[in-house]
Formats: sequence, C-alpha cells, structure tokens
Amino acid sequence: MRSSKNAAPTGHRSRGTFSLMRDVIVLSSDRVALVREALAQALRATGPAVAVVAPGSDTSWVPVQVHDDIAVLLETSGSGSAPKRVALSAVALMANARASQGRLGGPGRWVLALPAHFIGGLQVLIRSLDADREPVVLTRESFNTAALVEAIMSISDDERIYVSLVPVQLGRVMEHVEHDPASMAIFARLSAILVGGQRTSPALLERARAYGLPVVTTYGSTETAGGCVYDGSPLADVRVNVRPDGRIEIGGPVLATEFVGEPDLTAQRFSRAEGDDTRWYLTDDLGEYLDGVLSVQGRADRVLISGGIKVNLDLVEEVTESIRECAHAVAVSLPDEEWGERVGLVAELDPAETGSDPRALSDLMKAIIRDELGVAAVPRDVRLVEHLPRLSSGKPDRLVCAALFVD
Repeated sequence: MRSSKNAAPTGHRSRGTFSLMRDVIVLSSDRVALVREALAQALRATGPAVAVVAPGSDTSWVPVQVHDDIAVLLETSGSGSAPKRVALSAVALMANARASQGRLGGPGRWVLALPAHFIGGLQVLIRSLDADREPVVLTRESFNTAALVEAIMSISDDERIYVSLVPVQLGRVMEHVEHDPASMAIFARLSAILVGGQRTSPALLERARAYGLPVVTTYGSTETAGGCVYDGSPLADVRVNVRPDGRIEIGGPVLATEFVGEPDLTAQRFSRAEGDDTRWYLTDDLGEYLDGVLSVQGRADRVLISGGIKVNLDLVEEVTESIRECAHAVAVSLPDEEWGERVGLVAELDPAETGSDPRALSDLMKAIIRDELGVAAVPRDVRLVEHLPRLSSGKPDRLVCAALFVD
C-alpha cells in the first residue's frame, strides 16, 4: 500500500506569487480546422490555452486566464452527475498521445468520429498533430457508418488507419457489417479501433472480434488525458494502483493539472506519493489489478444496498445486455420503503424484438438476472424503450433514465 500527501495544484511545479499566466480562447468543437490550429499553438506554448466546448454550450465557466502550464480546458460529460471542468497541460496530453501511438505500433492516419470537446476526439487531433498527418473528419452532425466507410476508403492503402469510437458507434459498425458482410473488406483496413468512454458490453466485443475487427478497449478519462490503459495493460509510464476499498488510482505523467475553479476537489482527487514523487488520480471506479492487468468492475457510486445486500448496477446492465432481446441497458437505484433501495431497469430492445410481448420480456430479464446475480439484483420495475436517452457523447443519460420511474 502506498502512502501519499496532497499534490501541488499544478501537478508539475509549485505556483508561487510570480507564476506566469496565459490567455484562454474558446472554440466550438465543430470548427475543427480552427481547433486543430489553436491546439497546435497551445501545445507548443506559442499561443493561448484553448477551451474546446460543445456547439452552443454555456461557456461562463471558462476563465479569462490560466497558469501557463495549462494548454487545454474541457468539460466532462456528466452522465450521472454535474459535469467537471478539467485543465490539462501539454505535458500530459503529449505523454498520452505518444504512449498511445507507441502501443498501437506507430503513427498513422486517424479518422475523427468523435466531437473534439470530448477527450477521445481531442486526442485524435493531438495524435495527428504529433504524427504530422491530417485527420479525416466525419463532417456529418451524427455518426453513421456510411461516412466512416467513405473516410476509410479515402486513405491510401499503404497507411495505418486508426479510429476512436464509443460503444454505441461500434454497435452501429457491427450492424453494418452483419447486414453487409462484404463491407468487412473495408473495415479490415483499420489497424485499430479504440473503444472507450464508457463500459463496453462483453457481448458487443465478442461480436466485433468474431468478425476480426481490431478492437482495443481503452480505460481512462479526461482527468488522465484520455484512455491510458489498453486491453487492461497500462500505457508506457502509466501506473495503476487499487486501494484496499477497491477504488482505482492512476499515476504518471498523463494526469490533468486541476479541476477549474475547484481547489478542494483537486486536492481530494490528486495526490503525490511519498518517496518517488509520483502523482496519482483517484477515480470513482472499482477494479482488480493482477499480474499487470487491470479489470474494471464498475463505479464505486454504482453499488446500491438492497435489504443489506450489495448490488452492482454495472453487473445488472452487463447481464441484461447479454440477453439476445436487449441491445442496451441502464440500471438505476430506486428508493424502496421495505428494502431501502431496489433496481430500476431501462432496456433498449433489439430492433428485431420490438414486436415481442413486453410483459414476457420483462419477466425473462428478471429471471435471468435472478439466476446470475441473486434475488436482490432483480429489478422492481422494468421500462422497455426503443432508444435509450443519450448524451451528446453517446453515453446513456442516467438522470433521464431515472426520471422514467418517477410517477
């Protein structure tokens, strides 16, 4: 077990009275060419820091100036809670980008399929800048596989091709491939498909890998400058620790500098190890780290207690998504007078099952969950929907899902 002390806010050096400051400009993520140009200057420290924001979003949180080690400011998506605003240094961003390309086998051409106001999309731009290659940008407002096919086909055969997706996008790729198996010849040109941003169901990964898609699962967050653990293995210079309470800590040069305007939260989440000066970030995730492989088991705030028994909501979702009739699922905590808390389940049906009997499907899901996870995990209520409510990041909107159970 390591011991630690609170880190200095910068994570790189102490800020004294005479710390240098730099201006901040705000750019909408749909202005990709401008974002890329400003990002290049910010990373070289020849221009202002850049706050990359969603089109039309509130920018009142963006400061006029930041300390000069900060290059980028991003707002997290906040799928189940209020968003956080994260300040990242050029050191952290480049450390992640170069470690990623080293793990993948070298630089290549990237397809930008995610908005640049998310760290997954921003890192596509950073890796492209570092490799001195233009990314291929999917210009349509919403992701579709036809645009991805066109992007892949526009790239020379002799180049490595990479794309970063969230699970719902990978699901659409699989639907495309299963509907048109001949299209695998195009997707086979991809050297790697990074998939992250949220939990990816084992069933979806199994489908993708059965077709030979080069899927690489990533674990990380905006606070770690993007995915920093690939297929369970940390990238170069990234360290992993699991505390006695099961929460995952990430250490190394990829860590964010601070939460904008929240010094107390910064001090709570970032610490520096005594002795070796490693800086650590405490995540909200639970996991095991055995023989150099990290297994993420869900979020610490995604465990409820029903009748004195702990129920992992992420496991409820995983079991539900293994059922053929269910495409995606969200499990939420519902207050219960008798048991304290019970599970509420929102299930998105597979399109082929939309005509099935809802009562029978609900009973099937409850029975399978009972068999796999025990009676405490059985949902009190099930809502069957055609499409899960989602944030612009593609993550399920858990707050909206929870509201479905409010009478």
